[in-house]
This record gives sequence, C-alpha cells and structure tokens, in this order.
Amino acid sequence: MFDTLRRMIIPIITIVLVFFVGMIILQWGMGYSSRQQFDQANVAGIINGEEVSWQTYQTAYDNLYRQASADANEDLSDARVRQLQDQAWNQLVTQTLLRQQVDKMQLVVTDDELYGYLRNSPPQEVRQMQYFQNDKGQFDYQKYLNAMADPQAAQFWNSLIPYVREDIRRMKLQEWILQTAHVTEDEIKDAFTQQAESVKVAYVDVPYALYSSPPPRPTEDELKAYYEAHKNHYKVSKRVHMVVALIEKTPSDMDRARTKAEIDAIYDSLKAGADFADMAMAHSQDVSADRGGDLGWFNKGQMVQPFDSIAFALDSGQISEPFKTQFGWHIMKHYGYREQSHKDPKTGKTIKEKQAHAAHILLKDVPSRETLDEDYNKLNQLSARAKSGDFDSIATELGIEV
Repeated sequence: MFDTLRRMIIPIITIVLVFFVGMIILQWGMGYSSRQQFDQANVAGIINGEEVSWQTYQTAYDNLYRQASADANEDLSDARVRQLQDQAWNQLVTQTLLRQQVDKMQLVVTDDELYGYLRNSPPQEVRQMQYFQNDKGQFDYQKYLNAMADPQAAQFWNSLIPYVREDIRRMKLQEWILQTAHVTEDEIKDAFTQQAESVKVAYVDVPYALYSSPPPRPTEDELKAYYEAHKNHYKVSKRVHMVVALIEKTPSDMDRARTKAEIDAIYDSLKAGADFADMAMAHSQDVSADRGGDLGWFNKGQMVQPFDSIAFALDSGQISEPFKTQFGWHIMKHYGYREQSHKDPKTGKTIKEKQAHAAHILLKDVPSRETLDEDYNKLNQLSARAKSGDFDSIATELGIEV
C-alpha cells in the first residue's frame, strides 16, 4: 500500500499546483476586469448620486500621503496607507455632501464678502507660501495686502477665488445650521416644567370662628402704661447730624466725545471690510463680547429703545450706524428673522411671534481717569478749606452738591 502511495504522490502534487495557479489567475482576472471597468468609466465612487473621478480621489489621497510622510519622516506602513485611503474617501464624502447642500440652498457670496474674507482671513495655504513670508520665515501680512492691491497679481487671485468662495459658502451653511438649532427660553421652561415640576402641600385645619372676630384695640392709657413699664425697650442710641459733599462718577463732555469718536472709528473699519465678530471681541464692553457680540434670538419689545426698534427694522446681514441707548453707543449687525410659536399661559392659544437674531458692539460712556482725578482734587480742596470756612458755601463755589 505504501508503494502505491509513493507512486501517486507526484501526480497529486501536480494536480494541486495546477488548481492553485488556476484559482490565482481566475481571481486576478476578475479583479482586473472589475477595476478596468471602473478605470474606463473614470469613477472611483458615487456620493449621493454624484460620480467621483479617480483623479479627484487620487488628489485627495496624495495630499494626505505627502503630509503624513512629512510628519513621520519615514516610509508609511501598509496599515497607515489603508487608513489614509479611507480618510481621503471620507473627506470627499463630507466635502461633496456640504457642497450639494450649499447648491440646494442657493447660497451666494458677494464680492464684498469675498474681499473681506481674503483681507481679514488669509487662507492657510497662502500663509505658507514663501512669497508672503519675511526673513524669519513668518507670514508677512503687509506683503499680503500689497499683493491684493497689485494688478499684476490678478491671475493668482483669480485662481484662488473659486476655492475661497466655496469655503465661505460652507461657512454660511454652518452658520445657518447653528441659527436654526437655537432653543428659546420658553422651550427650555416648558421642558423643565414637564420633567421636573412637582408640588408638595401640607395644611392645617383651623376653625374659622377662632379668628373671625377683629383683634382687640388698646386704649391710649393702656399704651402709655405699657411704654412706662418697658422704657428700656425703646432707648435710642447716640445720633449725629451731618451734611455730605457728593460727586457722582459721571463722564465729562470730553469723555463722551472720545467714546463717540471711538465708535465712529470702529464703524469705519466695519465698512472697510473688518470682521464684525473680531471687532466685537476686541472692542465691545458688553458681556456678549466673547461670543463676537452675538445676542441670540429675541422677541420684539424685549430690548430697550431704540435698540429694539432698530433690531426689527434692519435687513438680514445689514450693519447699523452707531446709535445710543441708556447703556452707551451701539453698532448692530443683523443675522435674520424667524417666527416662533408658543402657547399663551392664560388662554392656552398658540401665538406666533417674530424674533430677530442680532449681534452688537457696545462702548459705554464712562468717566476717564482724568475726570476722576479732577473730581478727587475738588473734594480734597473742599476738605482742606472747610476746616477754616463755611462748608456749604465752599462746596457751592467748587460746584459740589451737598
């Protein structure tokens, strides 16, 4: 039997090798055929009905690969390469879906918006160009501005504008999403009431007859007798009589003029293309400065006048001229309107109210250090002269209220 097996071993091995090689050729041929069909159609994949070419995918992958190779400073592993391939595809999916939604909403970018964005937010790719860097290898903003004003650089800016315009359109989409995701105070209160409100009641049953009659009223003699018997309870401590000289910490006319000049300068910068949120964070004296001046959504009548009237008179995207309220000087940027429904707690009926979304820059009229020092010097003069003169007359002479 062993002799028979020895004679058959060579034919068995030959059959296995032929079968193995045949399977390899078959699978390779099928993969090649499938890939060849995609290559001929120049389609790497389809995202939401839109075909993505191999060139587009390869460009996205090559950019990621170059960056990863530079960071690693060595050859990338097979696992890392597969990770970059997936990352490139996911990046294309995100970009394509955003662009499709932007096209669907017909979001447009004006030339003023484009110029303002390029002037105030130079793209990262441009910042890294050697032409725009100084001797220390740092981005030179003045060189950048000079290039924007140079007619000979028009071809460069024309090649950059389509990509920047798409970036701004995506930013507008993100801003729209954030605005529509706003939750009103009424919605928060209703949700909290439904989930957390509870009432715990305790009561005491008291017969009405015990307290239905009016309380007794003491006579004058009874009151005097009580006072004489409890005089210690009514002792009055030592008292003094004095007058006070008072100077309110209010801004002077010069302080108000300085504030007006500053708000006008900010408004000129905004008209020249400065970013409103950046200016609010840099200059506004309101608590909303950290949010770029954003006040969120609010109902008509919720703000003081004339802030409220201006907020419901501007068009979406419009910036107001400087105006004054009891809080100081304002510049407002309007972000749009919406209608919000809520139930009237008294009638139970659904009410629709128009809401505005705005941001503002606030400069307060406050006394300067010079004004405070001048007031302090007046009080010092009064203190020194009143030691040997009439307090009231000296205060009147110095213009100090007593």
